[in-house]
Amino acid sequence: MRSRFFRVKVVGLVVAGTILGTTGLAAAGVLPDAAQNAASTVLSKVGISVPAADEHPASTGTDISGIATTTDVTGVDKGAEISSTASGGVSQAGLNGSAPVTTPNTGGTATADTASGGAADSGTATADDASQGHSSAGSANAQATHSPTP
Repeated sequence: MRSRFFRVKVVGLVVAGTILGTTGLAAAGVLPDAAQNAASTVLSKVGISVPAADEHPASTGTDISGIATTTDVTGVDKGAEISSTASGGVSQAGLNGSAPVTTPNTGGTATADTASGGAADSGTATADDASQGHSSAGSANAQATHSPTP
């Protein structure tokens, strides 16, 4: 026969798991509306901020895609604008510096080398050595026009 202490311990673990799980779901904003609003209200009393049911920053991916394809800004500023809109103004993207290369650009090894402070060049050399020259040969494919094979 199990002891009373064991049952209390099991009940305590179940309650703790339920609270943690519900708090995680509330933080993600995925609870049913009534539960999400209740969790938002109760958790705010103890200093934990979770969204209410009606606090969805971006209603659809289409909204964010529209911003991404119509904005005139580029580079880090573009990423910051999109991120800020998608997060309802909470994102801090773009506040801690800028891209180490001019954007937009054609990309490639030179861009990677500049952005990585020289580390990409040694990585490219290592890949080229390990692939017996196939790695750098593959980089030239970016210049060619490819068509799918039927």
